[in-house]
Amino acid sequence: MEIIRTERLVLREFEEADWRAAHSYGSNPEVVRYMDWGPNTEEDTKKFIQRTIASQKGQPRKTYTLAIVLKPENRLIGG
Repeated sequence: MEIIRTERLVLREFEEADWRAAHSYGSNPEVVRYMDWGPNTEEDTKKFIQRTIASQKGQPRKTYTLAIVLKPENRLIGG
């Protein structure tokens, strides 16, 4: 998939190394307050990243879960 860039954000595929940053927001009760998941344990977050990466290889691909990165700081802020 092609990377999508705006002035402030980058939308890209999730990578294994993203699990720590994803866990920082996915384990925060205030962040996930209105979500149908979470707060996540480290294991939950690692499994999410693994499932997301596996889905990237689907043929035909059925789901698109993209990492949202704050461009100036190159910091993962969501998905």
